[in-house]
Amino acid sequence: MSFCRVERDGHLLVVTLDRPEVRNALHRAASDELDQVWAAFEADAELRVGILTGSGDKSFSAGYDMKESGTPTKGSDFLAQRHPRGLGALTLRYDLTKPLIAAVNGFALGGGFELALACDIIVAAEHAEFGFPEPRVGRMALEGGMHRLARSIPLKTAMAMLLTGRRITASEAHRLGLVSEVVPLSDLLPAARRWHTRFSTARHFRCRQRRKPCWPGSACRCRRPSRSFRRRWRGRWPRTIRWKA
Repeated sequence: MSFCRVERDGHLLVVTLDRPEVRNALHRAASDELDQVWAAFEADAELRVGILTGSGDKSFSAGYDMKESGTPTKGSDFLAQRHPRGLGALTLRYDLTKPLIAAVNGFALGGGFELALACDIIVAAEHAEFGFPEPRVGRMALEGGMHRLARSIPLKTAMAMLLTGRRITASEAHRLGLVSEVVPLSDLLPAARRWHTRFSTARHFRCRQRRKPCWPGSACRCRRPSRSFRRRWRGRWPRTIRWKA
């Protein structure tokens, strides 16, 4: 693996984003690699729970690597070239049935925040921060982050973050119910492993069955927007959204 480290420990798979020189930001090649990791994880009957974390102590992930050579900056071109399963082949992945734990070891911003939101449980280090800086640069979190955030914390708090780019600390995220546990950095992975142990006390099949109905809106079919709306956003709206007729 060139862009991540994969460690197998019994029924547990630990995936570490390994691009510390760019704060674990991901480009298309990294997402292609992670796609193989998640596909193998889902297909392996011996693996039951996954942990996703980042290397170093500063950043979980800064999202997309927009400085990578060849990465389009225009909205329509960017959406056209991204991985069909989203950032890290996870944010738009709807067929994963096994629980994922995000062990957030630092900043989780933009797409990095979307990666954490795509996991089932978030365990955060005390110095971790969460936020969407997209409003400050004229962009939107179009990989499920807007919807997942609005369904995870009070709507008005979510809107304040989405409209202003405001960040929240790990302690505030825990108070809002977004983060399940806040621990010192040195105890981050042990804490995530303890959550895996708790999962292991439940029957594996039932654990997977309980996960399915908890993400009903992730791939929901939305009502078809008006013609004027579609004309305005043509080429900029994610093609992964399936509109009702």
